[in-house]
Amino acid sequence: MVGFPGESEEEFRTSLDFVRSINFARGHVFSYSSRQGTAAEKMAGQIPSNIKKTRSAEARNVFSESAIKYHERFVGRELSVLWERSIEANGSWRVSGLSDNYLRIEARSTQNLYNHVTKARINGLNDQGMLAEELL
Repeated sequence: MVGFPGESEEEFRTSLDFVRSINFARGHVFSYSSRQGTAAEKMAGQIPSNIKKTRSAEARNVFSESAIKYHERFVGRELSVLWERSIEANGSWRVSGLSDNYLRIEARSTQNLYNHVTKARINGLNDQGMLAEELL
């Protein structure tokens, strides 16, 4: 959460540094919004909307960078994948699933792998997650 009443620029920067140090696989960012009748509604140091918007965008960028670094650690490795989707296309299958550490994996297969677990060698990244070559 960004923009909670009283959040200083230094505290915000410390939070971003923490996110960078952890290399989270993903994260969710939201801006504090006042709720009538809550203690926070009456707190001093309410953060203006434009600052919350800027901080939120910056925090999302840091999480995005962190996710890329996290995913890159798995390129070249073999992971077990539960294939959750399998679509036939031109005599082969486009498969998508989750690894045992919850990474989204996409690959091509000669077989319909829906609801099967196989090994996959990770060979790159895309916007949805990881690209792999399926290993039976």
